[in-house]
Amino acid sequence: MSKIHFITDFVRKQEDFGGAAMTGEVYLDFIRSLYGDRLQIYTHRDQPPQPNKEDLFVFGNRSLYPEAYLNSFVDSKYIIFEHDHQYDKGRPGTNGRNPWMHNAEGIVPEEYKQQVDFYKNAKVVFVLTDFHKALFEKNNIKCNLENFKCSLFSKQDLELLRKINNNSKPTSRKMCVHNSKVWLKGTPQAVEFCKSNKLEFELLPESSSREEFLQNLSKYSTLVFFPLSPESCCRFVMESKMLGLNIITSLNYGASTSEWFTQSGNDLIDTVENLNYNHALPLIEKYLKQYAG
Repeated sequence: MSKIHFITDFVRKQEDFGGAAMTGEVYLDFIRSLYGDRLQIYTHRDQPPQPNKEDLFVFGNRSLYPEAYLNSFVDSKYIIFEHDHQYDKGRPGTNGRNPWMHNAEGIVPEEYKQQVDFYKNAKVVFVLTDFHKALFEKNNIKCNLENFKCSLFSKQDLELLRKINNNSKPTSRKMCVHNSKVWLKGTPQAVEFCKSNKLEFELLPESSSREEFLQNLSKYSTLVFFPLSPESCCRFVMESKMLGLNIITSLNYGASTSEWFTQSGNDLIDTVENLNYNHALPLIEKYLKQYAG
């Protein structure tokens, strides 16, 4: 019987609350629930599997794998879970994956594109939002794109969000600013916005658990967030809206340009649950069954 090889940079650690890590955990758990012992998982620390014609290969985040290795799979069966814009290798001295580094339209010059054949020969490339999909199309990345419409959340995480949303009320009148040292998250820009508009603000306190993180976030009524990269979705903004926060932000990334962005609180939690469990996961299962049986 054929195997399913899941290849990714990292598998989420318990203390990792990042959007890509948490979304990846949801679809990995879903694949595991369908295939059990047929699933084999590899991170960048492992000896990677080699292509063959029988098995199905599933790629998550893959920035630590050489393009030559990825291209060796073009005659095999594989699917891609895309979290950002890995077709952009970036200008020299940059990490890439940020089409805005090239121009305001997010058009990556041909000489800075990578993995083009890898995308083209994939059975499917899953993206997170309409915005994410549109940027692929704008950059003429030829592949079979399927759109989840939002980040993925486990049932347990959605229930935790419901519980906190139902039992918490804002206690701070100050603006909340993402406390991130990652320059792409735009923390200095959000701080400058608050100062320029004479708005009191606080950096979101650090937390040691998922529940503490969401509890801290729920204490605010408004989030100020100006990302400096074309976020494929932005789980942090989704979580903020699920907890009822107003969002002062730019309309140039996945979450803020999605249809569900007008919703908040339990209405948004219900919408996300429906999109995840009646659209995204069945879509994943469709392709897995087609190519892995």
